[in-house]
Amino acid sequence: MKTIILLLCIIAFGVAHADPVTVMVSQPGQDKVVFLTQVAQTLRTFTNHSGFEACGGVATDGQRYGVAISTSNSHVGCAIDTHNVPDGMHYVGETIHSHSRQKLAHLSEQDLLFTGGNSQIIRTDADYFSANDYAIPGYLAGRSALFYQHGEGTQQRVSSW
Repeated sequence: MKTIILLLCIIAFGVAHADPVTVMVSQPGQDKVVFLTQVAQTLRTFTNHSGFEACGGVATDGQRYGVAISTSNSHVGCAIDTHNVPDGMHYVGETIHSHSRQKLAHLSEQDLLFTGGNSQIIRTDADYFSANDYAIPGYLAGRSALFYQHGEGTQQRVSSW
């Protein structure tokens, strides 16, 4: 089960290393999509600079939203620990992440963890959820837009920047 979860890039149980990047918390009463658009811009900047995916579980305390952003230093996956949320908040059952915008010819060790050892060339698309992403509702930080999905075939743009 740990392998399946790892490959789906949903939750990490110590199988994939997730390095902290930053914690973001909304203002009290701030609209969720407005806040997640700010988070998406941070994810996109990180991914554009590093080439690695960044991710986090969406959390709330009832007044504010928060995301503890991390990375697995992988071009093709990001392990989300849904217990890693800002202090005083709880996971709401949605995630947010970015995709690398490049074609990878040489996969790193971390990439191989996410592909189950598959060393074939991997293509990622910054503006589209992967088949595995549909396992849990969530958001994708695209090139210049925030996308949301709640199951296969439901991708929609929810904001742009």
